Amino acid sequence: MQLHLLNEQKSYANEHSSVNQIVNEINNRLEDTDYFFSHLVIDNIEVYENAEIYMQDHIESIKNIEVRVKTKQQFFDETLLMEHEYISNIFPPLNQIIEEFYAGPNEATWSKFQMLVDGLQWIAQSNNTIDHAADNKMETAALLSQQQLLNEIFVELMGEVESQDPLAIADILQGEVAVKLEEMQEDISKLMDIRGINHDFS
Repeated sequence: MQLHLLNEQKSYANEHSSVNQIVNEINNRLEDTDYFFSHLVIDNIEVYENAEIYMQDHIESIKNIEVRVKTKQQFFDETLLMEHEYISNIFPPLNQIIEEFYAGPNEATWSKFQMLVDGLQWIAQSNNTIDHAADNKMETAALLSQQQLLNEIFVELMGEVESQDPLAIADILQGEVAVKLEEMQEDISKLMDIRGINHDFS
């Protein structure tokens, strides 16, 4: 099978051991470049998630693997836009969770809370990605400062979860998490304005 990466082509045997070799080759080749990995196109099928598992499952029949990349700036702008949309959409369910914790959480409330936790972790990962892709670290300094404060709030929140104190959880969600997300959204909007990214979807 043929690996196509950054205008270069390399052959690999159709063996399971080749998957790790391909992954390492992609990581090593992109490490010192201005490109970020986007996804793979394997025999004309676009694979965005679990690419290693996909390759292992189809290893005997794969002929061509094309590595699709994005420039740092493309990756920066797209991640910024996705995060802006995500935070915009997080407030309605967050407010519902807060109300349910004040009223007394049930099993469904805890499921929603876990989804919120996953969302907060995704935001943190996105901010790390944005900072890593930034050419000018001053641009992202305010956003990263907000993320650090949110990390501290998250630790406090998890402490109350361990204590199973629903009122304290609601207080932190309402008085700290929601406020910090609003401030973070403002910083993201300012950054998008600086970069000329449209974020008015009305």
